[in-house]
Amino acid sequence: MNKFLEDPRFAGVEPFSQKIWLSSPTMHGDEQRWVDNAIETNWVSTVGANINEVEKQVAQRIGVKYAVALSCGTAALHLATKLAGERLYGQARPNQGTLQGHRVFCSDMTFDASINPVAYEDGEAVFIDTERDGTDREADRRRRPVRTAQRCNCQCFRCTDGVELHG
Repeated sequence: MNKFLEDPRFAGVEPFSQKIWLSSPTMHGDEQRWVDNAIETNWVSTVGANINEVEKQVAQRIGVKYAVALSCGTAALHLATKLAGERLYGQARPNQGTLQGHRVFCSDMTFDASINPVAYEDGEAVFIDTERDGTDREADRRRRPVRTAQRCNCQCFRCTDGVELHG
Protein backbone atom coordinates (compact mmCIF):
# COMPACT_ATOMS: atom_id res chain seq x y z
CA MET A 1 0.00 0.00 0.00
CA ASN A 2 2.77 2.49 0.87
CA LYS A 3 5.38 1.24 -1.60
CA PHE A 4 6.66 4.78 -2.05
CA LEU A 5 8.14 4.48 1.46
CA GLU A 6 10.65 1.96 0.04
CA ASP A 7 12.13 4.76 -2.06
CA PRO A 8 15.26 6.11 -0.26
CA ARG A 9 14.12 9.69 -0.89
CA PHE A 10 11.32 9.09 1.62
CA ALA A 11 13.55 7.70 4.38
CA GLY A 12 12.19 8.72 7.75
CA VAL A 13 8.76 9.72 6.41
CA GLU A 14 5.91 8.21 8.39
CA PRO A 15 2.43 8.04 6.85
CA PHE A 16 -0.41 9.75 8.71
CA SER A 17 -2.31 7.37 10.98
CA GLN A 18 -5.65 8.93 9.96
CA LYS A 19 -6.87 10.66 6.83
CA ILE A 20 -6.51 14.41 6.78
CA TRP A 21 -9.33 15.78 4.66
CA LEU A 22 -8.52 18.65 2.34
CA SER A 23 -12.10 19.82 2.46
CA SER A 24 -15.07 17.98 3.90
CA PRO A 25 -18.44 18.74 2.30
CA THR A 26 -21.00 20.63 4.34
CA MET A 27 -24.55 21.59 3.48
CA HIS A 28 -26.94 23.70 5.46
CA GLY A 29 -29.76 26.12 4.84
CA ASP A 30 -30.49 26.69 1.17
CA GLU A 31 -27.86 24.21 -0.06
CA GLN A 32 -29.60 21.29 1.68
CA ARG A 33 -33.00 22.42 0.38
CA TRP A 34 -31.68 22.66 -3.21
CA VAL A 35 -30.08 19.21 -3.07
CA ASP A 36 -33.27 17.71 -1.61
CA ASN A 37 -35.31 19.42 -4.34
CA ALA A 38 -33.03 18.09 -7.10
CA ILE A 39 -33.41 14.55 -5.77
CA GLU A 40 -37.18 14.83 -5.26
CA THR A 41 -37.75 16.19 -8.78
CA ASN A 42 -35.32 13.69 -10.38
CA TRP A 43 -32.97 16.44 -11.66
CA VAL A 44 -29.71 15.00 -10.31
CA SER A 45 -28.12 15.66 -13.64
CA THR A 46 -26.33 18.25 -15.74
CA VAL A 47 -29.71 19.56 -16.96
CA GLY A 48 -32.80 20.95 -15.30
CA ALA A 49 -34.48 24.11 -14.12
CA ASN A 50 -31.69 25.10 -11.72
CA ILE A 51 -28.97 24.69 -14.36
CA ASN A 52 -31.04 26.62 -16.92
CA GLU A 53 -31.48 29.46 -14.43
CA VAL A 54 -27.77 29.59 -13.56
CA GLU A 55 -26.86 29.77 -17.26
CA LYS A 56 -29.46 32.51 -17.86
CA GLN A 57 -28.30 34.63 -14.90
CA VAL A 58 -24.59 34.28 -15.75
CA ALA A 59 -25.23 35.23 -19.39
CA GLN A 60 -27.22 38.29 -18.31
CA ARG A 61 -24.63 39.34 -15.74
CA ILE A 62 -21.67 39.24 -18.15
CA GLY A 63 -23.64 40.58 -21.11
CA VAL A 64 -23.61 37.65 -23.53
CA LYS A 65 -26.37 35.72 -25.25
CA TYR A 66 -25.52 32.30 -23.79
CA ALA A 67 -23.54 30.71 -20.94
CA VAL A 68 -22.79 27.05 -20.28
CA ALA A 69 -22.84 25.49 -16.82
CA LEU A 70 -20.67 22.40 -16.47
CA SER A 71 -20.81 19.57 -13.96
CA CYS A 72 -17.51 20.34 -12.22
CA GLY A 73 -14.39 22.47 -12.24
CA THR A 74 -12.45 19.78 -14.12
CA ALA A 75 -14.93 19.88 -16.99
CA ALA A 76 -14.70 23.69 -17.03
CA LEU A 77 -10.89 23.54 -17.16
CA HIS A 78 -11.04 21.02 -20.00
CA LEU A 79 -13.42 23.19 -22.03
CA ALA A 80 -11.32 26.31 -21.37
CA THR A 81 -8.13 24.46 -22.36
CA LYS A 82 -9.74 23.11 -25.55
CA LEU A 83 -11.03 26.56 -26.52
CA ALA A 84 -7.66 28.19 -25.76
CA GLY A 85 -5.96 25.60 -27.97
CA GLU A 86 -8.44 26.28 -30.81
CA ARG A 87 -8.02 30.04 -30.46
CA LEU A 88 -4.22 29.78 -30.54
CA TYR A 89 -3.63 26.93 -32.98
CA GLY A 90 -6.89 26.32 -34.85
CA GLN A 91 -9.37 23.49 -34.82
CA ALA A 92 -7.89 20.06 -34.23
CA ARG A 93 -8.14 17.19 -36.67
CA PRO A 94 -10.38 14.25 -35.70
CA ASN A 95 -8.80 12.11 -32.95
CA GLN A 96 -6.25 14.82 -32.09
CA GLY A 97 -6.23 17.39 -29.32
CA THR A 98 -6.04 21.12 -29.85
CA LEU A 99 -2.66 21.32 -28.11
CA GLN A 100 -0.89 18.53 -30.00
CA GLY A 101 2.77 19.41 -30.42
CA HIS A 102 2.53 22.39 -28.06
CA ARG A 103 3.78 23.00 -24.53
CA VAL A 104 1.73 24.54 -21.74
CA PHE A 105 3.13 26.11 -18.56
CA CYS A 106 1.54 24.48 -15.51
CA SER A 107 2.10 24.95 -11.81
CA ASP A 108 3.88 22.10 -10.05
CA MET A 109 1.84 22.76 -6.90
CA THR A 110 -1.67 21.78 -7.91
CA PHE A 111 -4.26 19.04 -8.08
CA ASP A 112 -3.94 16.74 -11.10
CA ALA A 113 -7.34 17.78 -12.44
CA SER A 114 -5.83 21.11 -13.47
CA ILE A 115 -3.14 19.35 -15.54
CA ASN A 116 -5.26 16.56 -17.05
CA PRO A 117 -6.95 18.79 -19.68
CA VAL A 118 -3.52 19.56 -21.16
CA ALA A 119 -3.01 15.81 -21.60
CA TYR A 120 -6.58 15.33 -22.90
CA GLU A 121 -5.78 17.88 -25.61
CA ASP A 122 -2.44 16.17 -26.45
CA GLY A 123 -0.33 19.01 -25.07
CA GLU A 124 2.90 18.74 -23.11
CA ALA A 125 2.77 20.11 -19.58
CA VAL A 126 5.90 22.03 -18.55
CA PHE A 127 5.90 22.48 -14.79
CA ILE A 128 6.83 25.87 -13.42
CA ASP A 129 8.64 25.56 -10.12
CA THR A 130 6.91 26.69 -6.98
CA GLU A 131 9.25 28.81 -4.88
CA ARG A 132 10.91 26.71 -2.17
CA ASP A 133 10.42 29.32 0.56
CA GLY A 134 6.71 29.52 -0.25
CA THR A 135 6.62 33.30 -0.53
CA ASP A 136 5.76 33.31 -4.25
CA ARG A 137 6.67 36.98 -4.52
CA GLU A 138 5.03 38.81 -7.43
CA ALA A 139 8.31 39.63 -9.20
CA ASP A 140 9.44 36.00 -8.91
CA ARG A 141 6.08 34.79 -10.23
CA ARG A 142 6.46 36.88 -13.39
CA ARG A 143 10.03 35.69 -14.05
CA ARG A 144 9.40 32.00 -13.34
CA PRO A 145 7.99 31.10 -16.80
CA VAL A 146 10.98 32.77 -18.47
CA ARG A 147 13.43 30.84 -16.29
CA THR A 148 11.56 27.59 -16.98
CA ALA A 149 11.55 28.22 -20.73
CA GLN A 150 15.28 28.94 -20.70
CA ARG A 151 16.03 25.82 -18.65
CA CYS A 152 14.10 23.48 -20.99
CA ASN A 153 15.31 25.26 -24.15
CA CYS A 154 11.77 26.19 -25.20
CA GLN A 155 11.50 28.63 -28.06
CA CYS A 156 7.86 29.70 -27.87
CA PHE A 157 5.11 29.46 -25.27
CA ARG A 158 1.64 30.73 -25.98
CA CYS A 159 -0.48 28.94 -23.39
CA THR A 160 -0.43 28.82 -19.59
CA ASP A 161 -2.66 26.76 -17.32
CA GLY A 162 -3.40 29.22 -14.52
CA VAL A 163 -4.90 27.39 -11.55
CA GLU A 164 -4.86 28.43 -7.93
CA LEU A 165 -4.67 25.58 -5.43
CA HIS A 166 -7.49 25.71 -2.82
CA GLY A 167 -9.60 28.10 -4.90
